[in-house]
Amino acid sequence: MKNDSVNTLLMTTEIEDSESHRAFEENSKFIKHGPFVTLLLLSIGAFLTTFGQSVLESVDLYFISKRFEKDEDQYAVQIIGMGYYIVLICAVGCMFFAQSIIARVSGLIGEGKRNEASQLTIDVFRLSIISSIFFQVIMIFCARPIMLFAGCSDDLIDKCFSLVTSTVACLPIFVFFFTTTGFLQGIGKPVLNGIYHLIANILQTFIITPILQFILKIDVTISNISQAIAQSLVGLFILFLIMNGKYTLRPKYSMFFESFSKETKRALIMGLPVIPSMIYIILPPMLLLRFMTNAAAGDSKTVKDIIAVFTVFQKTILIGSAIPVALVSGMLSSGTHSYGMRNSKRMIQTIIWNYVVSTSVLVMFSIVMIFWPNLIANPFLNDESSKQLASKFLPIPFWTFTLQTLCVTASASFVVVGHPNLSTFCNVTMIVLVCVAAKIINVMYPNDYMKVLYSYTITDTISFIFIGSWSLAYIIKTKKEMDQHAMSDLFTSTTDFTTLDQ
Repeated sequence: MKNDSVNTLLMTTEIEDSESHRAFEENSKFIKHGPFVTLLLLSIGAFLTTFGQSVLESVDLYFISKRFEKDEDQYAVQIIGMGYYIVLICAVGCMFFAQSIIARVSGLIGEGKRNEASQLTIDVFRLSIISSIFFQVIMIFCARPIMLFAGCSDDLIDKCFSLVTSTVACLPIFVFFFTTTGFLQGIGKPVLNGIYHLIANILQTFIITPILQFILKIDVTISNISQAIAQSLVGLFILFLIMNGKYTLRPKYSMFFESFSKETKRALIMGLPVIPSMIYIILPPMLLLRFMTNAAAGDSKTVKDIIAVFTVFQKTILIGSAIPVALVSGMLSSGTHSYGMRNSKRMIQTIIWNYVVSTSVLVMFSIVMIFWPNLIANPFLNDESSKQLASKFLPIPFWTFTLQTLCVTASASFVVVGHPNLSTFCNVTMIVLVCVAAKIINVMYPNDYMKVLYSYTITDTISFIFIGSWSLAYIIKTKKEMDQHAMSDLFTSTTDFTTLDQ
């Protein structure tokens, strides 16, 4: 009996040591290096994800445009462009659940609540799959009205709807892929997260899409299934590794049958700011495209040129914002961990470095788009009229593109300091501003579709002044509160030690 007790004690000690070692490994990913290096390291995965996705999806679009360039009746780029809005709406759910894991799992690790982090991961897996099935039904009914609202012409709507139907059918696969890779970001493995995204994108762009387009010669209306095939293969592989304990945080199969963690609600709240930020990417462009196509309604060729150029514009925005968005993801992981550990200095330095690097990148990209817009636009456009329109169209929104993306960074800083509701408010404000500005300009210049684009310039300037100053003031206030708590904790621990010594 005595030997059994000793063996049990030794086994318990070994388990505790193992748990402590894994906890140390997880925390060391966030504090091993300085704030700048940590921010870059935690952003690599998101960069490989966003930049790889935006660039390789553009290559994917290039392949499709070349496949159908001699068939003038197909309008492949226009169909992909109109269906892209529905794809983005589906992406809202993917990003919401991924953001919930990223923002809260790293915080729980910082607080030492590893079991809660594991259960939270399983909870989000369950919720994401169930929600995506319900969302499929809703999107099938809403897709056609949404595309008609955006200005889709009658001769394109049926093919656009067929494209959307095949895309929405794959929604559970998309959500599943983003939640599993979000887990990797949350436990401090951003590079691995990015590598898996890059593998999926390369598999889609250079293997599956060429096979479907040039060998099997599928119709443009089912072109998006290449993404679903690639993500399902990679996503299942990641899930197998997660559930078989290949990472430092080890969710168990039994957790699928346990009750939801109390942290799940908080995680979902922390994921909410991504919804209005994604809506900002969807609704204003949709509204602007509607105003522009209505202004040119008398000329069907101009309408199709506007849709084609606007599709290229959407892809260009994704490429330009890839690094800033990746840095925001790294800031959320590193910043929330610092906030959980009450390290205000490290948290502030992380946010500052985010601004510095993002501004530098955005300024350089904006210069290229303002003075040489056709460098990016021409490969996707097959006729001179659309190329000429692109040279006038694309520079306008990029005059203030830097301010727009920095507003997203400022908004995300509210999530870092534990106030996702304020971040949501900022993103909603940006949505309202750009929609109101677009409507006012459309009323003032109903027949000038180019002037509608200046609504971005107006919104970016006003938003930057308002959101930037507000977030700065709030972060300074939070730093003071964190420093006061740290001093209070230090005083309490010193008092306890003195009492014990006596």
